[in-house]
Amino acid sequence: MRPPDPPGGKANRANSVLEHPTDVKRILALGVMLALVASLSPAEADELHWKKEWPKFRGSEGVVTLVSTAGILSLLFIRLPPTWGGGVLFDDTVRDHWKADTESEKDRAQFWSTIGYYTAMVYPVVIDGFVTHARGSRTVATQTTLINLEALAITGFVFRVTEFTVRRARPFVNDCAEANGGNFELCKEQGLSATNSFIGGHVALAAAGAALTCTHHANLPIYGGGFADALPCVAQIGIVAGVGYGRLVTDNHYATDTIAGIVVGGLVGWLVPSALHYGFDGKGVGSARKVAVVPMGSSSMLGLGAIAVL
Repeated sequence: MRPPDPPGGKANRANSVLEHPTDVKRILALGVMLALVASLSPAEADELHWKKEWPKFRGSEGVVTLVSTAGILSLLFIRLPPTWGGGVLFDDTVRDHWKADTESEKDRAQFWSTIGYYTAMVYPVVIDGFVTHARGSRTVATQTTLINLEALAITGFVFRVTEFTVRRARPFVNDCAEANGGNFELCKEQGLSATNSFIGGHVALAAAGAALTCTHHANLPIYGGGFADALPCVAQIGIVAGVGYGRLVTDNHYATDTIAGIVVGGLVGWLVPSALHYGFDGKGVGSARKVAVVPMGSSSMLGLGAIAVL
């Protein structure tokens, strides 16, 4: 028996941001316009500087970034079928209420959640990077960009590892398996495309981007301070909510997947710059120059750890 197509069928799989060039151009134009406005902030350029109390990006952090990126790329080539599926806690209730009823609804949610996902990730790297550089602070631009790449790489590595170890089937893949006597092998969606339900990767990376945006703007007057620096943080939080909602509507994730993704991405996006650079009070991290983040692993565990020399 031929298993059913995933939500949206062929149209959903083929749906890409490239199929909506007009909308994408408008979004990109808006981002560039906001960056230009921000770069013309009346605040003096010398207000934007990297404080001496803030440790700069360390070599060990560069190693972590590269190792995390290599781990992400390596796991992309591993194909493992799901080992379990179905909702837990309030998953089924949320799914019944929010899952789209029509293919057109799913396609729209897929498109806009993808746009939000890329926007949340790219904003702190590209837009804020452009503004800090345009305002004459190359040090701030370099440091924030490296920190952003580190946090996004760690988040991506963590969610790929959880997908690889938890191997929870996406909601629509689980439906397919149930229709085929619980046999996941008979379903078309295999490998990472079938098992990346937990945690929600799109929303995790979007949350990391939002947390990075909020943390940087809380410590640096990138747009001149005040309301101008609070606005991108609020906007990014709204985008994360939209991405999470969209992934539920398209039936790609359960509510618990989405919540876990937001928690992981948000924590990484906040902790990396705060614990290693700004400090939790913005006054630096004290002995943080003697702290290193390193990859750790054993036969049954793979992750990251921090080593401190006191």
